[in-house]
Amino acid sequence: MSGAGHSKGGRRTVVVTGGGVGLGREIAAGFAHDGYAVVGIGQAASPLGETGAQIGGGRFDYRLADVSDAAAITELLASIADAHGGIHALICAAATRREAHFLDMTEDEWVEAFLENVSGVNNCCRAVLPGMMERNDGRIVIVGSLADLTPEPGASAYCASRAASRVIVRSLATEIDPERFPNVLINEVNYDAYDAAAPESFYRSVKGVVDLPAGGPTGRIYLGPREIEVHAAPESIFGRLTGR
Repeated sequence: MSGAGHSKGGRRTVVVTGGGVGLGREIAAGFAHDGYAVVGIGQAASPLGETGAQIGGGRFDYRLADVSDAAAITELLASIADAHGGIHALICAAATRREAHFLDMTEDEWVEAFLENVSGVNNCCRAVLPGMMERNDGRIVIVGSLADLTPEPGASAYCASRAASRVIVRSLATEIDPERFPNVLINEVNYDAYDAAAPESFYRSVKGVVDLPAGGPTGRIYLGPREIEVHAAPESIFGRLTGR
C-alpha cells in the first residue's frame, strides 16, 4: 500500500550508507532537517557520531556495517525496516576511491573498489527491494560518478566500478514492473562538475529524486538536478549543464 515506510513516530525513514562523511553526511543532515527519520550506515562509529552531533536534536541514528558484507547488511537493513515500519528511501552514498596506477595496484586493491562500489550497491538494493515492492512504496538513489566518461590516470578501478553501478540502476529498473509497482523507483544522481563544492545543493538534487511521484522516472541518470543521456559525448553532457 502506498504511503507505508513511516517510522513509528510517523516520519518517513531514510537510510543513508556512507552517512559519516562527505556527501553522505550532507544528505543525512538534509533529510533530518526536513523531518525524516534518518539512519546512517558506516564502518566507523566516530564519523557517524560526528554526523549526529552536527545534526543535533536526536534526529539521526546510526548503525555499523560494511555494505560489501551481504549477510550483515541484509540483516541490518531488515532490522531497521522492522523498527521503523519500513524504509521509504535508501541512499547509497558509500564509495571508495584508491588513487593508484593500474600496474601498481594489487588484485586485492582492485577488488576492494568493486566490493564497496558495486557489490555494496547490489547488497543494499537486494535487501530493501522486497519490502518496498510488498508495500509498493520506495525510492533507491545511487550517489554516482561520471568518472568513467572522462577517465584519469590512477583511477581505473574507481572509474570501472562506477560505470558498473550505473548499469545496476538501469538494469533493476527494467525488472521492477511499473504496472504492479509504480511507486518503487530507482535512479542515480551524480555530483561531478555540478556542485561538488556545494554539497548542500547536491542534497536538494537527491531530495528531488526521492520526491518523484508514483509512476515517475526510474532507471534514469541525473547530473545534479538534470536528467542526462549517458550515451552522449562527455563534452555534450557537461556543456549542456554549464550552458556552453
